[in-house]
Amino acid sequence: MATLLFPDGAPNDVSAAQFITALGDALGRAGAALEQADLAHAAELADDKGFRDARDTSTRDLWEFIHRIRDAIVGTYGTGVVARLSLDTNLPRDAQELIQHARHMSTQLHPETLGEPADDLIPVDLERLRERLIEAANKLEKGLDAVERERREAQETLEQRNAASGEWARVYAGVADAFVALASLAGFDEVAQRIKPTARRRAGRLEAEDEAPLAEDAPPEAGAESEAEASAVEQP
Repeated sequence: MATLLFPDGAPNDVSAAQFITALGDALGRAGAALEQADLAHAAELADDKGFRDARDTSTRDLWEFIHRIRDAIVGTYGTGVVARLSLDTNLPRDAQELIQHARHMSTQLHPETLGEPADDLIPVDLERLRERLIEAANKLEKGLDAVERERREAQETLEQRNAASGEWARVYAGVADAFVALASLAGFDEVAQRIKPTARRRAGRLEAEDEAPLAEDAPPEAGAESEAEASAVEQP
């Protein structure tokens, strides 16, 4: 308790004013910590889209490049190589499966696998195709790793935000209960009712009485002053 209210050390003799101020400061610190955690989580989520877009672009590029390789290989070696390269079925759309498919395909781009060209007028640089295919697969894998890293970081900031929210709720309930007790002891029942923790107030929503002014702060009714003056004038 002392650490919560007086993080820099409690004074030897705590006055009522110091105690009340310390309660308010504790709530302020908890609120500031929650706000910082909220901002950190929002900032972490804000840059996730760029990594997801990069992953999606790399997925599309690899998918399209494999189709280009198919066209080049079929044009040179004939349709008989399609099954050997596993190009006789639809390419996977899942990024991880596409990487695996591309790496398997790269192992098949060899003369001993493809055989003799059916049309040697269309030369194909198999070594270059393998290199570019592996590069595209590696780029997509890095994109997947980046998205996963961002997901973990977002989870961490979410957990920190949830922890800060829980701490704020705990401090708020304690401080509010303390102020309710102090207000009740002082005879300020209406004030005590207004600051009493409720489910709506804990959720940051107002109760009906929160929007109405306190009785002592209510403006005078129209005509009340003139009626009082008239009554005074009529007195003998």
